[in-house]
Amino acid sequence: MNTFRSWSEIYPSGSDFKAHILEIQEFATPRERSLQWAQNLRFLTPFEQANPDRDADWSDDEGLSCHHCRDYPYFNSPYPQQPTVTALRLTQPGELKGCDHYIAVSYCWRQPKSQNISDSPDDRSYTVYTKPPNNTRDSRPNKAPKSILDRAIAYASFYGIRFIWIDQECIDQDNRLDQEVGIQSMDLVYERSAAPVGILQTFLDSQWQLDTLWHLHENKDLDYDQVKRAIQLLEHISEDPWFSRAWILQESTSAGDCIDLLVRYDSSLSIPEFWGVVSGEIELQFEELLRLHHSAVEQLSRHHFGSTALSVAEHFDRVSDKLLQHSGNVDEVEDYIGEGDKMMTRLVKVMERILLHTPSDYWNTRIPSHRTACNASLASMYLSNCFNSKPMDRSAILANMCQYPIRIDTIMAQSNKYPLETCLFVQAILNGDLSFLVGVKKEAWNDLCSTRDGFSWLPPHITSLDPKQSESWIEGIQPFRLLNHLITKDGLSLLGFLWTVDEMVDVTDLQAKFSPLFEELSRSQTKEWAELENEMEQWTEFKDAGIPVPRFSKMEDLVTTSQNLSRWTDEPLFEKLCCELVWSILQKLVEQGLNMLADAIWQSFRTKVRLFTSSEWVSIKERYDSQQNGPTTIDEWIEENGELEARTLPDSCTQALQLHDDAQNIMIVRKPHPFSGRNGHQYMPINPWFVERVLNKGYFYYGRLAGQGGGPLSTFDVDKPTQVLLPYSTGMDKFDVDWNGRLPAMQTKRIAWVVEEVCMGDTDKGKGGQNELRSFGSEGMVAGMWKLGDTEPGRYNLC
Repeated sequence: MNTFRSWSEIYPSGSDFKAHILEIQEFATPRERSLQWAQNLRFLTPFEQANPDRDADWSDDEGLSCHHCRDYPYFNSPYPQQPTVTALRLTQPGELKGCDHYIAVSYCWRQPKSQNISDSPDDRSYTVYTKPPNNTRDSRPNKAPKSILDRAIAYASFYGIRFIWIDQECIDQDNRLDQEVGIQSMDLVYERSAAPVGILQTFLDSQWQLDTLWHLHENKDLDYDQVKRAIQLLEHISEDPWFSRAWILQESTSAGDCIDLLVRYDSSLSIPEFWGVVSGEIELQFEELLRLHHSAVEQLSRHHFGSTALSVAEHFDRVSDKLLQHSGNVDEVEDYIGEGDKMMTRLVKVMERILLHTPSDYWNTRIPSHRTACNASLASMYLSNCFNSKPMDRSAILANMCQYPIRIDTIMAQSNKYPLETCLFVQAILNGDLSFLVGVKKEAWNDLCSTRDGFSWLPPHITSLDPKQSESWIEGIQPFRLLNHLITKDGLSLLGFLWTVDEMVDVTDLQAKFSPLFEELSRSQTKEWAELENEMEQWTEFKDAGIPVPRFSKMEDLVTTSQNLSRWTDEPLFEKLCCELVWSILQKLVEQGLNMLADAIWQSFRTKVRLFTSSEWVSIKERYDSQQNGPTTIDEWIEENGELEARTLPDSCTQALQLHDDAQNIMIVRKPHPFSGRNGHQYMPINPWFVERVLNKGYFYYGRLAGQGGGPLSTFDVDKPTQVLLPYSTGMDKFDVDWNGRLPAMQTKRIAWVVEEVCMGDTDKGKGGQNELRSFGSEGMVAGMWKLGDTEPGRYNLC
């Protein structure tokens, strides 16, 4: 679905963009009606009492029954014989108000015409009664596919669940208003469901598929042919249409990691009881899919010579053995290595299809009682890999993923033929989500045309909503949102902090000292590997024989035995050098009496984590490694060890500098590896723009709040004296939003506007003839660092 047209393609005249923004916001509505609708859902339930497949009532087992649940009948499984429950009743709105003891079914509307998983070819074998109990006059055939209902009912019967919610049945498909409220509430349906279920079309009809699945689950050693089959099986599952639908993306993210994925298999085959609890179904969760994938990666690494799982020495030995097996035929060895590389690439694509269907903030920061939210930029990135039939529905899907309280009426937007891109942009701004603006790359703002028509704060005309052309990031449990803002014909009225940034700090001495070090480190990326090759005479001989050098996957670290040097993007030595540079700048600022500026920079990258010296950390690591049984991660071990008290870094940069003679002995934070929890190497989350500015320019500007001679100081990524408007959001400058106390990720981005004050004529004058609201024109967005303290925001207008 193309939402990637540039703004200049959509609006050759910027004034049309402004006109559409003002018109579309008239169709914005608060979400109260959707919240009420989600509390009064319709459900499918058996028309008559039946006995479940097991004695226990699932809702009783979990202690989740409400006083209504026990008064309703059970489902009976339709397998293996013909369905014994063919009459269903659709409950009425309000009949089960607030009840969350239901299955929320996630599935593809378009089902294959022929699928060997149903005992009857009849797609309309259920009768659905749509009126209150004991009323048999109003009925209709089922609207949802029979195969989907069969599988959902079988699941409900086994677990003793009395209610099923499925959109084709429980949203009035003949009532456009009910459809509109329903799609705006879909995330709440799956979030509140005690048993969300994803029904995949994938069908496993061979015993080798089930055996391979179990071997991966048990992480058993596989021979090379079995590895090939394992990759084929994982591709078969991940290529299910369920992983490519936009509506299902927001359903799975709303349900979180508790959603059960049902994969159908031929019930005549043998399967461990661990998976085959519901007849003919394998129950998987995202976490289990990832484990299966990791197992396949490990197994492939045992055979794949170009894999990063092997050290150089191991790689040499394996190549030597394979060369002997093929009687010295280099071409066959090269083909073998190339085949392994291709298979690893296939596994990476499997991982992408799985992970891109559940945004990673739902994995890393999900709290059972709190569903984390995307921002518009991140949601668009995930949605770019998905499909849906009605383009304007994407507005509701994105709003559901972002948990927006304000929605654009898709019926009105569609009937007025507004561009989808504009609806997405306006909806984000109305909800205080700046990510579509903040995601614009720096060079695009640098090319900003000063004579733009329309609002000055709009994105550059050359940009689009294409996630490949912008930046996205994870916000976690406390997203950055504007507060008390308003779009008017005069611009964007918002709360914020106006800074006069007009004083310069000269750091050319540090530029001269550190620039050669960064250049040397960059050259060492290739130099050290070349030196390692030269040290291995046998390896040189293999190169001369035509055997290709190892190719290393981005999924793992390349570690040399002598240097212990990670080769992935976040290079530890590079980060350490950045730390040394910033510590040197902080010391220089303190020496010059610019303590408040040093605090502002320190605030932007310090983290509220345990503080250990290098010797303390070595001791902790040794004790953790020597444990027999205990926590699986070192962080959990630290939490549970009573001898170690959690300590935090001080607010004051001066105090931080005085803690140790060697500031680099402080363990700031351990960077998480993307696939191994929170363990990792030493890391200081420094804003890259600041390091780049010091190295490239040799200076940076800082300033004070406009109109104040003293008070807080800040620095922004600007090249000359100017004014900067920093928008206000809940949680700014606070350390209570992440496990290690880091500031919200968006605060490290370009969230501030470079501005110039303009005269708005009489439009902003009050009765006394004085300007009530200062107006500014925007000249682009920049990143910065600040420390606000108790400063209160003012109200400004971006015209």
